[in-house]
Amino acid sequence: MSEGEILLVEDDREVRELLVDALEDQGYSVAAAEDGLDALEQLRSRSEVPRLMLLDLMMPKMTGSELREELSREPIWSQIPFIVLSSHARVAETGAALGARESLRKPVRVERLFEAVARVLGGRTAPSSGPSLDSGS
Repeated sequence: MSEGEILLVEDDREVRELLVDALEDQGYSVAAAEDGLDALEQLRSRSEVPRLMLLDLMMPKMTGSELREELSREPIWSQIPFIVLSSHARVAETGAALGARESLRKPVRVERLFEAVARVLGGRTAPSSGPSLDSGS
């Protein structure tokens, strides 16, 4: 896998660390950002564009929706596929409106996350079971 294959944008430190560990255990390379502004800074400083973004919607400084709006202004960034992660009751509708490839409601079961990542990136299979990762956003 190339460096920074997945960019995780999640403000909850504990959830962010758990997701990074779980994805890296599956062989993915993961970069993490604590909010939308941090994600923009990382994208500006990188030479490679991530193959996938995992995006929390409700974050301080810059929400997931605001980040997507910013990314849409740059042709190369606007093409990054993304998966929305949110505790919002209408996460599927919100994700679809933003153009998300997948939308997962928190708490996210890791096998569902692995399956969604595999569908977007192709070729990976998910483990049969796993813990939930909970967050208030």
